[in-house]
Amino acid sequence: MIILGLHGWKGTHDAAAALIIDGEVIACMEEERLSRRKHAVSDTPLLAAHAVLHQAGIGWDDVDVVAYGWDLPGYLAGMGRPWPFQGDREFLTSTFQIDGLGRCPAVQWVDHHAAHAACAFYSSPFARAAVLVVDGQGEDRSISLFSGDRDAGLRLVRDWEPSCSLGLMYEAATKHCGFGFLEAGKTMGLSAFGGRSADPLPIAWADDEILSPIARGLREDAVTDAWSRIFVDRFGAPVRPGRRFDPVAGRLRWARDDTAPHYPDVAAAAQEAVERMLFALVDHARRATGQGNVVLAGGVALNCVANGLLLDQCDALFVPPTAHDAGAALGAAMWVAAQANEPLRAPDGARLGLEFSPDDIQAVLDEANLGYRRTDDPAREAAERIERGEILGWFQGRTEIGPRALGGRSILGSPLPAGNRDRVNRIKGREPWRPLAPSALAADTRWMFGRDIDSPFMLQSLTLTDDAARRIPAVAHVDGSTRVQTVRPDPDDPYARMLAELGRRTGTSVVLNTSFNAGFEPIVCTPADAIRTFSAMGLDTLILGDFVLTK
Repeated sequence: MIILGLHGWKGTHDAAAALIIDGEVIACMEEERLSRRKHAVSDTPLLAAHAVLHQAGIGWDDVDVVAYGWDLPGYLAGMGRPWPFQGDREFLTSTFQIDGLGRCPAVQWVDHHAAHAACAFYSSPFARAAVLVVDGQGEDRSISLFSGDRDAGLRLVRDWEPSCSLGLMYEAATKHCGFGFLEAGKTMGLSAFGGRSADPLPIAWADDEILSPIARGLREDAVTDAWSRIFVDRFGAPVRPGRRFDPVAGRLRWARDDTAPHYPDVAAAAQEAVERMLFALVDHARRATGQGNVVLAGGVALNCVANGLLLDQCDALFVPPTAHDAGAALGAAMWVAAQANEPLRAPDGARLGLEFSPDDIQAVLDEANLGYRRTDDPAREAAERIERGEILGWFQGRTEIGPRALGGRSILGSPLPAGNRDRVNRIKGREPWRPLAPSALAADTRWMFGRDIDSPFMLQSLTLTDDAARRIPAVAHVDGSTRVQTVRPDPDDPYARMLAELGRRTGTSVVLNTSFNAGFEPIVCTPADAIRTFSAMGLDTLILGDFVLTK
């Protein structure tokens, strides 16, 4: 069976498309990577849908089922709004600009939290697990608990309505701190600078229930507004950081010296509440399902600080790179496949997007009339340049799915000089206090953290040993933590070979790795994206496949 999973509509974010053929994940692509609109807010996955079909070499006529990661007709009906299409054919041809559609796929609408749960569970290595979905809000709930079994499928155990939303609470804190929509990661980073109050935020767990200060029955905007009033009462009115117009970049920039002193405490209070409530939810999930393994999904599952703390609370913890809303596309397809008893196989990592041949890359370089040379070993070339202090763009293989750069589209530098953190933050136009993360060969985690760690998707933040904090200071946050990506040795993976070469040269198989993008744009996708961003940023070198560009 060929199933095309989709997510994205007016009012949603992180539009995406995924393709499953006979139980195998063939491709997964985020709309923002192609449209260049960060988070693809209120977009349909128009380009992403065509891209994953192109990657597989098939057309719309070959698709059996289109699975949507949100029950859009039901959601609109609940708001008193009619569904504007007459049948599946009109919906598909008009929304996705399909010319001459022959055989029309059936469209199945999948509950948003069910899609999240399916994506996380069927991407995990577990046969059975407790599955927690924690986000802002789905159709009518903010937290869901499922029991997952490879043979029996996913069973909803219970859920909680939007007044209990940890995602909307954290969003209110993020807005109070002066950050924008979907910038909760900044709040998480800022929380390390704040003090933990003896008087926590008024959300609690008692008798297996969430006690929320927010009135029941409110929808998303009203819940966020109610939390905003709580933050004002607790910390005072927000003092928005000033902005100035940068005529060179043609956009507004934060005036970084204009920051209210209570912002780190706001972030710390929100972070403490998320950690406390996730601990309670995970404990309840294990008891309610009888499972020791735990799978997390939803936007809150991207909170790598909380994930790191949860590691010791479970037999094993899994968070997929697609925990955010883009994963609902893959999850909807997985849900439909599981319902049809398709033998689902977990995707092999996060590099599931478009791939470009050497001929594709050379054609773009030649058309741009750029000077370049070819290398017979991109990994060795990168390691040599990183060792001598360069900051470089790295473009290899397929694009990643998810918000983290995982060795396909990265900016790389040495973690050894402490000044590289400030240098890379300046290059990317990021706030100077924001942390940067390392990629490391899996064997290096013992000296870095005092134990073996498996974190292939950079979704767990852990405390470095004193020795590691001294040896790789550029990736140590103010509280001594770091969000690591572990990489398995693989002679066929240029990224793994680059890390091994760094280890031979420097004694440390660790690299500073951040996403290949400026702060205002999505991660680069195509060779043209990489060349534009490299040209506009203060990077020294771009290694694009086996092509090398220098300034």
